[in-house]
Amino acid sequence: MSDTSLVGRAVIITGAGRGLGRSYARHLARLGARVVVNDRDEDAHGVAGEIRATGGDALAVVGSVSDWDFAGELVARTVAEYGSVHGVVANAGLYHVVPAQQETADQIRASVESNLLGTLHIGVRAMRHMVRAGSGAIVTTTSSAALGLAGASTYSATKGAIMSLTYSWAIDLTGTGVRVNCVRPRALTRMSRVRGAPRPGARPPEEVAPLVAYLLDDRSAHLNGAVLGFDGVRLELVQRARPVALPTPSGWSLDAIAETMAGAVASMPAS
Repeated sequence: MSDTSLVGRAVIITGAGRGLGRSYARHLARLGARVVVNDRDEDAHGVAGEIRATGGDALAVVGSVSDWDFAGELVARTVAEYGSVHGVVANAGLYHVVPAQQETADQIRASVESNLLGTLHIGVRAMRHMVRAGSGAIVTTTSSAALGLAGASTYSATKGAIMSLTYSWAIDLTGTGVRVNCVRPRALTRMSRVRGAPRPGARPPEEVAPLVAYLLDDRSAHLNGAVLGFDGVRLELVQRARPVALPTPSGWSLDAIAETMAGAVASMPAS
């Protein structure tokens, strides 16, 4: 076991019944954390059982954090079982592929409720307890889709919103002892197969889990509002988008804006 501050700490992981969430739960348990495995179906019990079978401490709580009341119950259950909530990994999410013009109200609502509201609900519910305790770490989950992805406009929008949410929470929680950071994982999961053949070189989710452990460990106490990308091989610090001032003519008009933008676009590096 690594020399880590995670030993004995209670960590809630949403969407932990499979994929990345399952890997996070198993990895954190091996490091000595007390893991609350949350998913909306019975897979949560299977993962908790796997952890306990190998000597770890795990509690399964079934339900969806897209429900505000359930998110509160999840935090309360964790406190009742372990005395506190030291960490949250907001991992639960839905992904569907459909051209933007073919989206349905049900698909849009389901994605927003799971990805964005689920993160908001468990984050707000947990941070209330953490702020009173004076310490805690929240890890949110975004995606490279936040920059735009064909056939995944709603998913992309929720992931962009989660980045903004992370930045705002980090500002709000400065000085409270609670920090919020965001992961942009890439791994070989069921979700990654939805679009067809997996990306070449995609690694198993177990190889991404150490980043989440780091963001919950005290060794990341200096980080607040960071977005880190990781695929098991390449670790990236994702820079926040910043505006770039363009040359200002003597006066703005339609022609002046068109000319300025033409020059700016021509000078942009190829993506």
